[in-house]
Amino acid sequence: LELLLDLATLDTGDEDDLVLTTDNSHGEMPHLFMEVPRLPALLWTGLTTRKLGSLTPGQTKPVTLELIPTVTGLQTIPSLIIHELTMDRNYEFNDLGHVLVCVV
Repeated sequence: LELLLDLATLDTGDEDDLVLTTDNSHGEMPHLFMEVPRLPALLWTGLTTRKLGSLTPGQTKPVTLELIPTVTGLQTIPSLIIHELTMDRNYEFNDLGHVLVCVV
């Protein structure tokens, strides 16, 4: 099997872009409103897509994955996708676990 690792980031909704709107409905100085997109609670660091190479049946390959927290609390580890290049199939792993992020 020829494998490719893809580290996905959980969707944060439709807030992909920075939005700036004005309100001048009263004829006075316009009010500005800015919506900033939310970051996921945990972000993958390093290469987010990497070739794992070939694996024979029963073979394992260690991979180090690192995350950076953006908020405190109990956070879900983002999903990852293994793409099998030989058969062109994706295997998505969603329930990787949780991590408690605390301020020290």
